[in-house]
Amino acid sequence: MNEAADDPAVLTDRTAALLRAIEAHLQELLRLSTTYVNKEALARDFARRILAECERRPR
Repeated sequence: MNEAADDPAVLTDRTAALLRAIEAHLQELLRLSTTYVNKEALARDFARRILAECERRPR
């Protein structure tokens, strides 16, 4: 994998905004989760949120 792609200084504004949105979704999921977490359901919900965020943003 290209190490430059992981460097925040190299990220485009669009990529950085998408990463912030994904992080916000993850924080929300973790905040809403209870002591017992169905990890499969959590992962599915998070994946759906990522997909929805990607589809919502123009290419």
